[in-house]
Order: sequence, then C-alpha cells, then structure tokens
Amino acid sequence: VPDGKALGANLRVSGYAGVDPATAAAVTDLVVEAATALDAPLVALPVSRYAVDADVVALRSLIRQKHGLTDVVLDDIVTPEALAGAAADCRAIVTGSYHAAVFGLAQGVPVVCLTKSRYYDAKFGGLQSQFPGTCFVVPLDAPDYASRLRALILQSWHLPVPARTAARDTAARL
Repeated sequence: VPDGKALGANLRVSGYAGVDPATAAAVTDLVVEAATALDAPLVALPVSRYAVDADVVALRSLIRQKHGLTDVVLDDIVTPEALAGAAADCRAIVTGSYHAAVFGLAQGVPVVCLTKSRYYDAKFGGLQSQFPGTCFVVPLDAPDYASRLRALILQSWHLPVPARTAARDTAARL
C-alpha cells in the first residue's frame, strides 16, 4: 500500500458542484492549514480541464495568490496515468472531484470528499458506501463543515495500513 507523504487537493468550483469562489477560498484555508500542521507538501490533483471549470486554475488562484505558497506542487495533470501517479504520492486526499477520489481510493489512499450539490452528494455517497472506512464525505453546506473537515483530514492522514489495504483490495474486487 502506498504511504505517500503529501496531502492531495482538488476543488471543483462550478455551478453544478454548488461550490462558489467564497466557499472554495474557505476550504482552501482549511486544507492549507492542515498541510502546514501535518508538515506535508500540498499536491494539486486537477481533473476538469474545461476552461470555465478548470480545477488547476482554481487551485492555483486560491493557493498561490491567497497564501503565497511556493512549496506547493500545482502541475496541470493531463493524463489518467499522471493523475494516478500524483494520487499515489499522497497520504490523504481532499477532493471535490469524483475521479480524484477514485484514483486515490484504488491505491489505498483515504479520501475526504467535498459536496455542496445533490449531484455530488449522490456520487460521493455511492463511493463512500463502497469504501466505508477510507472515504469520508463533508457537506459544505453543513454548519459544522469546517470542524468536520479538519477532523476527517487528520483521521485520513493517520489511517492505519490495514484500512488502506482494505481500500485497495475493494478497488481490485470492483
């Protein structure tokens, strides 16, 4: 089971995801805070390449400009193989993208999924039911989402090897 050293991040800032720039900025603050507390590099896991909803553009804007961080890997990932490789370098992933979650879970990397629409509630709810010990869902419209997100990032980061192995084995069976 991979034992990556990075905290992976993806934000889907789009109408269909229900995540607006203000919500994305608040989530980014929490993710950067967690990476700093864990002394972990932050790695972008962009999936959407549509000009209007490009994940890498949102991540670059929020992380570099708002936080001025230079030790963040914000490469644009252009192939599924590159996404799988980047996900494997992570010890935990926080994502608004279904594909980033699947690529992480398939390799035993626990995932904290961010939802703010019925569409993503359903997608991530289904994923959570298949990976109950390694896939966690945080609805961003819940009043306690910030504390839940903080707690689940730490829980995911410290998840024991057997739980990570179970996720990889589940993916192989599926």
